[in-house]
Amino acid sequence: MQCRELMAQFRYINFNWILRSQNTEANHLAQMASGYKDVAGGADVQDFGRVTPQMSGTSRVKSALTRALMSDSIEDLTELRLWSLEKIKENKAKVARAYNKKVRPKEFHVGDLVWEAVLPLGTKDAMYGKWSPNWHGPYRVDQVLKGNAYMLEELSGVKFPVAVNGQHLKKYFPSMWDDGQ
Repeated sequence: MQCRELMAQFRYINFNWILRSQNTEANHLAQMASGYKDVAGGADVQDFGRVTPQMSGTSRVKSALTRALMSDSIEDLTELRLWSLEKIKENKAKVARAYNKKVRPKEFHVGDLVWEAVLPLGTKDAMYGKWSPNWHGPYRVDQVLKGNAYMLEELSGVKFPVAVNGQHLKKYFPSMWDDGQ
């Protein structure tokens, strides 16, 4: 902003591309202004862009331009960071919405019959091999706890000593061969 106002005061402006390796002083100033490097001796960054009466006309213009460019760079960097943060928030919300569309929450109530997954998942019984069961049960939900956890009991009334996460349970539907327990 300040740089553009300063440039408007000139009839002709020429920009020359200078490699960073050939312009170490300006690169050093830009890094200090962006916070990438600390200022040597704790000096204020704005001291480097200060116009003093002892400076020649060209030095004054260069110093004023440097100060304006550094100020613009800091403002632009702050705006870019805020914009990036907003984009990250938007993308996270978008991913969460897409994920939540596919998630179907499971909810069980006291008395429901459920299957429990064989844990750890993919465990095979040596006796059955690839025909090993993936689910145990049926079990009855004895108690509903916070955080999608459930206390279970066997149909005979023996209670489980630890809670089971609802993620490892699925609803049990008796078949026509079951006696409807």
